[in-house]
Amino acid sequence: MTTDPGTEAAPSTGTRVAELHRIKQEALLGPGEAATRAQHAKGKLTARERLELLLDDGSFQEIEALRRHRASGFGLEGRKPYTDGVITGWGTIHGRTVFVYAHDFRIFGGALGEAHAAKIHKVMDLAIAAGAPLISLNDGAGARIQEGVTALAGYGGIFVRNTRASGVVPQISVMLGPCAGGAAYSPALTDFVFMVRETSQMFITGPDVVEAVTGEKISQNGLGGADVHAQTSGVCHFAYDDEAACLEEVRYLLSLLPDNNRTSPSAQATADPADRRCAVPGRPGARRRQPFLRHAPGHRGDHRRRRVHGGPRAMGDQHHRRPRAHGREHGGHRRQPAPVHGRRP
Repeated sequence: MTTDPGTEAAPSTGTRVAELHRIKQEALLGPGEAATRAQHAKGKLTARERLELLLDDGSFQEIEALRRHRASGFGLEGRKPYTDGVITGWGTIHGRTVFVYAHDFRIFGGALGEAHAAKIHKVMDLAIAAGAPLISLNDGAGARIQEGVTALAGYGGIFVRNTRASGVVPQISVMLGPCAGGAAYSPALTDFVFMVRETSQMFITGPDVVEAVTGEKISQNGLGGADVHAQTSGVCHFAYDDEAACLEEVRYLLSLLPDNNRTSPSAQATADPADRRCAVPGRPGARRRQPFLRHAPGHRGDHRRRRVHGGPRAMGDQHHRRPRAHGREHGGHRRQPAPVHGRRP
């Protein structure tokens, strides 16, 4: 069989496979060492480093790693990085399946565009269909303004899926960078919000716009930092000093939660004796800074308070604990008499 001299021979299968491996490696490495160093210089981990801390070793299965945007204008046609700024997929935590997406701040500042949103929509739909928890690692600057209304429509799709998943599967938002606009709206619709002090913020619009409109100068942390949302607004349930500790606590929280509204939390073996007596410090009637029953019946050291950093007018007068008894998790509630005499705000 002869080949037309003017026709170029098609690449072999081996050449195509090698090209695919090269492209996958490019997507895995991201935008380059300079962008990674800049991320680390801010005291933040990259999206893939965060996933390694959150999920069980070797369990992450990525989806649509090679997806790129199709926008043009404003120079976007010459910048089409793989992943489009968000890493999506599923993995396991303590052997249980969870779905996750993580913004990659190194690509377009983690801003959301059409392709970026489509990836998040897909992983949210998979979480709802599978009846498994959904975790978002947020480090994005809101909508990608160059893509206009398509980016805003992408956020609308996320919000409607947040409401569909509400009460069906656990939704956990982990704030790991400056999140404005839609990047702050979605976490506020979820069940639990984790934040890291000094590096994560949530606000509708940034300090520059606030100053332009009101004349008030305020820092990013003063406007929407972890302590502001934990102590004043009540949006943040858990605040930590570093990302590693924050992600470890997310793993622990998952051990207390069921996969969905049709299952029960998993039971765990314990060596805590069933007849252990509770500690009852103080005496009845005396002025006290803590509730009289300080240790609810449950396994020692195996509980978490919701809004542990809440202020006196947020949730500081009430303690919501989720301890275990006989290896099974249960809820607990108690009032703190010190702030406003234990009254509801």
